[in-house]
Amino acid sequence: MQFRVRPKQHASPSRSDRALPRATRRAGAAGLVALLASGAFAALGAGVASAATLNAWSSTGAMTTARSNATATLLNNGNVLVAGGTTGSGGTAAPTASAEVYNTSAGTWSATGSLALARTGAVAALLSTNNVLVAGGITGTGGTAAPTASAELYNPTSGTFSSAASMPVAVSGAGMVTLQNGNVLVVGGATGLASPNAATNAVSLYNPNTNTWAAENTLGTARASATVTLLPNGNVLVAGGTGVTGTVLNSAELFNPSANTWSSAGTMTDAASHAFGTVLTSGSVLVAGGLDGTGTATANAQLYNPSSGAWTATGSLTTARNNAAASLLPSGQVLFAGGVNATGTVLGTSELYNPATATWGATGSLITARSNATATLLAGGTALLAGGTDTTGAPLLSAETFFAGIPPTFTSPATASATTGTKFTFNVTAMGTPTPTVSESGTLPAGLTFAAVTGGATISGTPTGPAGKFTVVLSATNGVGSAVTQSLIITVTQPVAPGYLIAGASGAVYPYGQAVAGNSVSVNPKTRPIVAVGASPGTTGYYLVTALGNVYNLGGASFYGSKAASRLASPIGAIAVTPDGKGYWLAARNGTVYPFGDAVSYSTLSVNAKARPVVAMSSSLDGKGYYLVTSLGNVYNFGDAAFYGSKASVKLPHSIAAFAPSVDGKGYYLVSSGGNIYNLGDAAFYGSKATVRLGAPIVGFAPTLDGKGYYLVSAIGNVFNYADATFYGSPVHQKLPAPLVGVVIPD
Repeated sequence: MQFRVRPKQHASPSRSDRALPRATRRAGAAGLVALLASGAFAALGAGVASAATLNAWSSTGAMTTARSNATATLLNNGNVLVAGGTTGSGGTAAPTASAEVYNTSAGTWSATGSLALARTGAVAALLSTNNVLVAGGITGTGGTAAPTASAELYNPTSGTFSSAASMPVAVSGAGMVTLQNGNVLVVGGATGLASPNAATNAVSLYNPNTNTWAAENTLGTARASATVTLLPNGNVLVAGGTGVTGTVLNSAELFNPSANTWSSAGTMTDAASHAFGTVLTSGSVLVAGGLDGTGTATANAQLYNPSSGAWTATGSLTTARNNAAASLLPSGQVLFAGGVNATGTVLGTSELYNPATATWGATGSLITARSNATATLLAGGTALLAGGTDTTGAPLLSAETFFAGIPPTFTSPATASATTGTKFTFNVTAMGTPTPTVSESGTLPAGLTFAAVTGGATISGTPTGPAGKFTVVLSATNGVGSAVTQSLIITVTQPVAPGYLIAGASGAVYPYGQAVAGNSVSVNPKTRPIVAVGASPGTTGYYLVTALGNVYNLGGASFYGSKAASRLASPIGAIAVTPDGKGYWLAARNGTVYPFGDAVSYSTLSVNAKARPVVAMSSSLDGKGYYLVTSLGNVYNFGDAAFYGSKASVKLPHSIAAFAPSVDGKGYYLVSSGGNIYNLGDAAFYGSKATVRLGAPIVGFAPTLDGKGYYLVSAIGNVFNYADATFYGSPVHQKLPAPLVGVVIPD
């Protein structure tokens, strides 16, 4: 026997995942020509065999009636309807009207309503109406045995059969396929039991919505027991079979349902009848086993390429098989089990075809040797074999399952977004049977970790930056086929108002909002005070700098060097970090500039460190220049840093304490210790503390990341926020170990 799987059908008749065709097979002990109707391909999920051993056979519940040559159809609820077939053997062999349902969850069988007409070797299909069509086959015994045109409908809800319209022609050994529009096509077959002259070229079309049959344009060549396969483009391939003279055919034809026309599909590499045909994941059609031109079981296999229309030989079966159970598995491999070999021996072996290597290999052996059994692919990657005939030709009650599993697939998105300073959790999920194991390779964003869990993984933590896109490769494996991979792109961004970090002369750092403080630093604020703080762009990291040139990199900021081991002519007064975060400058109070990492020196100053010390430094927008600012309001621009003015020629009420460019680089701010805000170029003014008597001098200034607000910070911890600058708190009410020296917004 042959078995063809097809995707689970849905109510809409226009679905493209309609039934793949059924292969034909010859009846066993009764000597009747018959077709095996396939089961359906269920939705992927966990099945009853999920705990079974991969690629092994297990016993399941016995049927209520021993039978062979029956139809088997997977219902929408996941259960399996087995109907008709042959009971008894030898002189007692006869078609049966009985039917039964296999409960997939329980692994048990129960009788259901009987067919109105006992039949064997019929064809069956799950319709878009959710009913099952059972049509044709052979009815009667002895001299009354003959093909029938009758058809019946099974209602899974009521568990009963009712009459359907009869086919235009009585046939057995036909091929059946469900078209993409939901109509059912019956192709060829035999109109009698005598051979030759029994094969027909008749083609019939059943419309489930109107319960009517229509005769379609006929085949170019009359044939019975051919393979009939629905191609991805909606056309139907009919290959091989037995002709009117009993000759096994090597011709093939294509049916175009839209035009109702037939055309040649080339010549097969080997003549084949009763073979199994299926569409592989590559789109090619595999035709394997059955009978060769001499009427003997064959191991030959061949491929049809729908794009080129060419036939090519592929690896042969390890054992010649006719009347075998065959199934396209979720892994893309093809299972052949049991059947009859070239000497007529009923087989208990099974094998798998691997399309990737075009080879067949032995797999687990059946518990009971059988041929002419039904085969149905269940949910969870389990194939069900039921009934058939044993080595004596007697019908079997037993059934067994083959656990093939379902390859892993990722069900979680391939992208994720995270924000520096904010807790992040991303759940990686993968489906498959058995449950897949997930691993990761590549570099995660700093601050995130990967942890495998059952059926997936969790990526979590608090990103510290830098911002950007990070690609890691996820791999899932469960022993079914090869491991599958997915590239996961994690985009790390900075929030518009992430919070702020306030630094003190003792090394204490006070984080607010989403800002994260790194490891603590403790210095002597009198002999080695922290004098400047700088944010590491795109990260939650930052730098603390002492007057002696020590550089402390915290929270993910990279270290590129310091002047701690040098004897400095003038204390350090400021730091500026390059825009890419891969370097920084230290500026001494006398104007000397020390570059580190990718920071480039464009020039230095020589100013009186007591009368006019450098108090601030900042990079230009592209890092190809910088500013040095003195306490008197001088602004010195170097490299491509543009000059927008200064306060050097104005007698200031308070000395300059801070400086910052506008976010677009087309302006800047000078900030005095008294809270004056001097905005130059396009730097927008949002307010100041110039008219307020402050309890302590202003020591820090930071524009918000969008440039639509800013913060002022005093030496005792007052935080003054303007425009869209969100207030997250301040240390003003804390007992500080030393005065504060600056504020930064992690960017």
